[in-house]
Order: sequence, then C-alpha cells, then structure tokens
Amino acid sequence: MGYRLSENTVIFSYQEKADFDFDTFDSQSIIAIGILGLDFSYLDKQGSWLDAWDSRIGGAQEKLPPQAVRISFAIENNDMPDSKEVFETVVELPIRSKYR
Repeated sequence: MGYRLSENTVIFSYQEKADFDFDTFDSQSIIAIGILGLDFSYLDKQGSWLDAWDSRIGGAQEKLPPQAVRISFAIENNDMPDSKEVFETVVELPIRSKYR
C-alpha cells in the first residue's frame, strides 16, 4: 500500500500482493483534496530523520522498521489567499525486530 500526492489530491493505493511495482495497483482511492504538500520522514535507531526508508533485502535499512514516522502536510488556507496551513504528527512504531 502507499500514498501519493497528485494534483493537490492524496491518493491511497493498494496492491494485493506486494511486488514493488509502484506503477500498477489493485485499487486506488482519493482520501484528501486541496493538499499542497505531503511529506514522510523516518526515524532511524541513531535518532536521525531520513527522507526515505528501504527495508527490502539489500536496502539501506535491510529488515528494519523505522522507530517512528513523521507525517507533514500542507493544505490551502481559504481565509487567506496564497497561504497554507501546515500540520505535522509523529507516530512511534513499537515494532521489535529480531534484527535490531
């Protein structure tokens, strides 16, 4: 599954079988409109925020989940033209891996 921003719209995409082909999906749904920006960052075990996370075999974070995920998004501010509101949250992942 994944999320992407396309023309100010956040789209949720789902694959029945994870094949890492990010061009085709089994289903897609619009979950938000009017989004100006959407960013994810990932906390590694050293306490650094990273812009990407690759836990596949051979990936930079092989077999490791991040400690937390930071989600930031900006929406249109209808009260003030040409401005935006930014929201951010951090979700800790209490997942333990035998590889940590």
